[in-house]
Amino acid sequence: MARSRMIRPEFFDDEKLSECSLRARLLFIALWVNSDDYGVVKGNPAWLRAQAFPYDNVGPKDILEDLKSLQKIKSIAPFTHSGESYYYIRHWKKYQKVNRPSKENRNPAPPHELLTEPSLSPHGILIDQTETETETETETETETEYDCSELKNNSEPEPVLPVIEIPLIPKHGTYQIFRKDIDEWEKDFPGIDVHQSLRNLKQWNLSSPNRRKTKAGIRKHITGWLARDQDNSKCQKRGSLLENNMQAAVEAERLLFGHEPE
Repeated sequence: MARSRMIRPEFFDDEKLSECSLRARLLFIALWVNSDDYGVVKGNPAWLRAQAFPYDNVGPKDILEDLKSLQKIKSIAPFTHSGESYYYIRHWKKYQKVNRPSKENRNPAPPHELLTEPSLSPHGILIDQTETETETETETETETEYDCSELKNNSEPEPVLPVIEIPLIPKHGTYQIFRKDIDEWEKDFPGIDVHQSLRNLKQWNLSSPNRRKTKAGIRKHITGWLARDQDNSKCQKRGSLLENNMQAAVEAERLLFGHEPE
C-alpha cells in the first residue's frame, strides 16, 4: 500500500542520482512511496510500472532498465524471497524515520549484507508524513530492527517477468503466472491453447469480481478451467467428426442412386 512521503531538497542536487535518467529518478521516488516501512518494495517490473507510470507509454523492460541504473549507483539492491523479486532501498533507516512502522503490510526482510553494505551517496532524503496532525514532534520515534532470524542469504538473479496475472480477491492482489507454469499445463492439457485459455480466465475474473478466488484456491480454479476447456475441445472434435461422416454418407448415396437421400 502506497504511503505519503516528503522529498527533501537534497534529492534534486544529488550528483550520483543525476547519472540516472529523469524517468529512473521518478521511478526511484515511486519506490519510496510504495515500499513498506522498512525500505523493502516489490520488484516485479509489471507491478512497478502500474504504480509509477499508469498513464504513460512505459513497459516492464523500461522499468528493468531504470532499476539497473539505480542499482549501478547503489541506491537500491535486489533480492529474492520465495521465488519473488524485491528491492531494498539502501540506508533506509539513516534517511527515513517512521513513527510506529506497520507490521501488517511488511515485505520479507533483505539479506543481512544488504543492511550493512555502504551506499555511494545519500540519494535523496525522504521523510514519512503519514502521521496525524495530533502527534507532536516530541513523540518518541520507533525504529524497528529487522529480526536476524528473518535474514537470509538470497541470490540476485535477473527478475523474471510474469506472462499473465490473474486478479484475486482485493486483499490478495493478483496471481502471477510464469512461463514455467504454462509449460507444465501444456503437458497436462495438450488439446488446447493454454495461453489463450488463461487470457480468457483473466477476463472472466475481471468481469466477475465477486467470484474471484483467494491465493489458496486459485491453482484449483485454473486447473478446473483448463480441464473444462479441454473437455469442450474434445466434444467439438467429436461433433465435427460426426458431421463429416454424415456428409460423406450423403455424398455416397447421391453417387450410387443419383439423388439426395430422403
